[in-house]
Amino acid sequence: MKLSTLTVYPAADEEQTVLYDAQGPPNDPSIDPRDALQRDVSLFLRSVQQFPQQPLPFPVAAYCDFFVLVARWRHEFAIDARHTIDSTRRWIELSSASERAALDQDLVDHPDASSGPVELTSRLLVLLMVLHTDNETCVEEVDSVAHLLVESLERAAESAADGSMQLLGILALLGILLDAFAELNWLDAACEDGSDLFTRAARLLVNLVWRDHELVKMAVGILNRIVARDAAFTAGFAAETASAILTGLLREANNPFAAVHVEDAGPLVSVAAIFRDCLGTMLETRYEDAIVFIEHALLEPLSCLLRRLIECAFEAPGDEHVAELDRVATMLFDVCDKALQGQPI
Repeated sequence: MKLSTLTVYPAADEEQTVLYDAQGPPNDPSIDPRDALQRDVSLFLRSVQQFPQQPLPFPVAAYCDFFVLVARWRHEFAIDARHTIDSTRRWIELSSASERAALDQDLVDHPDASSGPVELTSRLLVLLMVLHTDNETCVEEVDSVAHLLVESLERAAESAADGSMQLLGILALLGILLDAFAELNWLDAACEDGSDLFTRAARLLVNLVWRDHELVKMAVGILNRIVARDAAFTAGFAAETASAILTGLLREANNPFAAVHVEDAGPLVSVAAIFRDCLGTMLETRYEDAIVFIEHALLEPLSCLLRRLIECAFEAPGDEHVAELDRVATMLFDVCDKALQGQPI
């Protein structure tokens, strides 16, 4: 076997990474080329893990190309949602009850057998399959399980440490919920406490990715995915998400201890990417409604926030946290202003 290089072939909207045999596909017709490719990729990745204890079985150029592609992936604006949603969904669909319970135990302290976020996601996926064939039978049950799932994810997020793998899992489960409902164009009824399900989901999304650049890229990928599913559904969720970002800024600005809490956290500027995507989705789908929303729900509060931050900066010119909030708020204000002026955002 002579694997000579790692090549990127452009597809419609993606880049497909393929290790290919310089001598072409196997001559044995009984070997599926996809199986051969899977075998070669597995061998390649194992060899990376075993180096330098064991020699590399492929040319050094192949490894160089591989790490260049990894670096490019890490600097992409968004991570393809298939890495977040599809792989997690596939695992849940194939998993056993004990496997789901073990993962729930990792996400939530002492979950009931039926109340962990992974088990609830599994129940939701089963109900959605029924819903595809019968639109009447289980609508209320789907709604109930979806609310329980969001509540469970909120509890899990509260106990997860910043930068932990738990946050990654919670975001993936939230992505499955949003993707499924976008596919169904789901119209949700309000919760008993008056808080809409997707208002809470948007708030959870923003809280999960706050000051985490890699999770922000995953969130942008999820938003891109659900836009492709149903733009009208996503427009409403985008408005909620943009509002949640503004709420997060106000929360930090109003918290006198915020500078201490975020001292070792990641940069805040990453959320501007989500904010810009949200406004773009709203404008493309419901332009007139979006303009009104942007002006009154976003631009006016941002203007008030900027005035406060200018005063704070004048009183404490060396405060780096205030300067950071001012930079991000200015970026969001400029995006809103360009949208209202009809300029590209």
